[in-house]
Amino acid sequence: MAKTLAPKTRTLIAKLIATLPDTRRDPDTIFEMLEASHGATLAAEQRELNRLALAELLNRVCKTRGRATELDDNQIDFWRRNRLKRAVTIVREDGKKARKSPYDMSFAELEAYVEEHTAARPAISKEVLDMKVTLDAVRPYVVNAHAPMAELWREKRAAEG
Repeated sequence: MAKTLAPKTRTLIAKLIATLPDTRRDPDTIFEMLEASHGATLAAEQRELNRLALAELLNRVCKTRGRATELDDNQIDFWRRNRLKRAVTIVREDGKKARKSPYDMSFAELEAYVEEHTAARPAISKEVLDMKVTLDAVRPYVVNAHAPMAELWREKRAAEG
């Protein structure tokens, strides 16, 4: 049986997440809270945490079948701050289904996806709610509904400073 890496940090994260409302569960907030209150534990498990981070990077590169893609700061921030699926199935204008990344979708495409998955449903999935939160975050920057989410996220980051 493999050793669980960074068990104390994992326990701290689980306990912290359980106490936070959904609006405060972004990685930056959790990281700052952990650093402030449990810096010694993080330092003690630093080697194991580094190994976990490298394993995550390796996993992402392997998912691209070895075609490592360089993410710019905007992409890194988008995926870190939004808990979205890497790709969703959409219906294209020609009626065919296709897989597309929310980052590469236009505001209108993502909004249509959310509307399609919320209309006349007794319960809305957490995944779709997260997409709605992302739409609401960039909505003030929409001048053209067909603007790519990547561009809108860049404008949002610039406005935040």
